[in-house]
Amino acid sequence: MADKLKIALEISVCFLVAGFFIAETSAHRIIFYVFLLLGVINGLDTKGLKESKLFHLVIAYIGINCLSVMWSVNEDLDEYWRGIKIAPFILLSLLISISAYERQLRLYVIAAVVTGGVLIVVNLPDIWGQYVSGSAGVWRLKAYGRGVNENIAGVLYSVAALIIIYHRGFKYKWVCLAIVLSVVFLTLSRGAIVALIATVVIVSLCRGKFDKVYMLSFAGIGGLLILLFPDIFVYMIERGTTGRVEIWSSAIAYFLESPWIGFGIANNLTYEVASQGETYNHTHNIYLSVLNDTGLLGLSIFLSLLGFALYKAFMIAKQSEDYTLLSALIFGSVFGLVDFGGFYTSVGAEWVVFWIPIWAILQIDRHEAKLQDVRDIHDAEVNG
Repeated sequence: MADKLKIALEISVCFLVAGFFIAETSAHRIIFYVFLLLGVINGLDTKGLKESKLFHLVIAYIGINCLSVMWSVNEDLDEYWRGIKIAPFILLSLLISISAYERQLRLYVIAAVVTGGVLIVVNLPDIWGQYVSGSAGVWRLKAYGRGVNENIAGVLYSVAALIIIYHRGFKYKWVCLAIVLSVVFLTLSRGAIVALIATVVIVSLCRGKFDKVYMLSFAGIGGLLILLFPDIFVYMIERGTTGRVEIWSSAIAYFLESPWIGFGIANNLTYEVASQGETYNHTHNIYLSVLNDTGLLGLSIFLSLLGFALYKAFMIAKQSEDYTLLSALIFGSVFGLVDFGGFYTSVGAEWVVFWIPIWAILQIDRHEAKLQDVRDIHDAEVNG
């Protein structure tokens, strides 16, 4: 029975990872719940977590968000439930132990490459019209599943590109990279493109070795695209901040009203963009979002968690020469400057650049703790 549950759990993980590219929001959430249910039934692994500073910071971060419901003000009672129900979901998900995360990384890339290839073929008339025949207007690629939003598609495929770059052993590496980078560019997601380039630069600094091949490739391709398609880049520049300056100004004003504890995770804050005639319910900046939800108290806990996760990922990268987890966390940190509504309440693309890397780090910690137990038992037998 236990073996069957493990197989079912592995299958659910496969659908979970690929689901970012093929499943709509509601369907993907169901996949998350199936994964969680099977993981709980199969058993949770708490090995080594009592000594894990990262896990303690996770508890603190979840805790402050749950507590903030107490000082939230919202007429919509569903928002209070939304602020609480995610806590055990995140916690239990992090406690689920499955086989090495490398398999999930490969599956993520396969899903990105396959769906990316299909997107390019299906949208070839639009791509040809814009980039070859020069038809009027600007067209942006929409992906499947969560990627129906162009910016989220940019995030998902950028992370796939980072996995291809930093995780060793991929066959047809350059072909796969060309496909996912093409999708990233076709989304015209400025935040994703800038965050991807910034991540490669930062990881190069962390490695102490400049990634000449990738940086020169990015620079060469970028220069060629600007030369061939100047109208596209004029469009990307003329889009301006798309209301973000107004949103951030409102967020800072809210912060000044309640700087220490914010307005709670279940708040009903809105951010009006008069120039667009639109009103948004999140800040398009992960750090301002934390400030508005839980104030300076919550931001200090969040930055401690993020900083320590980056440190752990850096140490893992130094030991293994695999910078995948570090690059994902860096990408999320950079992209979070211009988008995302929160790493706590959203069960979506935010997981790819925050909770899933943290889960992988905890997996590695648990594995090391088990190995240490084996070594301790062996030493005890030898000395005994």
